[in-house]
Amino acid sequence: MDRMEVGAVTAPANWSRYVTQVLTEDFKQVSAGELRVDGSAVHLSGKVADKDRLERLQAHVKAAFNPTYEIHDELTIDDTGERQDVLNRALASRTVQFESGSAILTVAGQGVLDDMAAAIIRVGVPQLDIVGHTDSAGDRQNNILLSVQRADAVKAYLNQRGIEAQRMIVSGRGPDLPVADNATSAGRAQNRRIEFIIRRS
Repeated sequence: MDRMEVGAVTAPANWSRYVTQVLTEDFKQVSAGELRVDGSAVHLSGKVADKDRLERLQAHVKAAFNPTYEIHDELTIDDTGERQDVLNRALASRTVQFESGSAILTVAGQGVLDDMAAAIIRVGVPQLDIVGHTDSAGDRQNNILLSVQRADAVKAYLNQRGIEAQRMIVSGRGPDLPVADNATSAGRAQNRRIEFIIRRS
């Protein structure tokens, strides 16, 4: 729960007891949450991870207040994790390939992005971070610049495939976040990658 607000109205009888009853550990599981109490009107909004948590919280809030209170429940299920899984499966173990030392996509790289565009459209991603990474060979600052340029190239390609540009946020981390050992050619190949990360709303 990120926000709680009490309206500037005369509080009904036993108001503080009801509010204390409703504020339990369960509310730590609500992201972008807001609980607003205006007299006998209770407004609750935010996102929870799954249907079970949603139903448990709804029942808890209903039981915490007596029937004279009007509950306005706008809790929703945050399915960002499920959407991210779809994108991860579309990318699988593949990497988006570029011509050596450049931000020009290869034909194989374009094929991977065609699959990613279809997955992004299918799951309806609201905002997507596109993060470029390189291996550690060469100058760090040049690698960071190359990683940004490659992420930009991915954004431009996905935009051509129907993904709105304003939904994509580009960044480049260069060699700073390796996932494999840069001492081997196989490890360096793994580190030269593009990540697609759905932003939580």
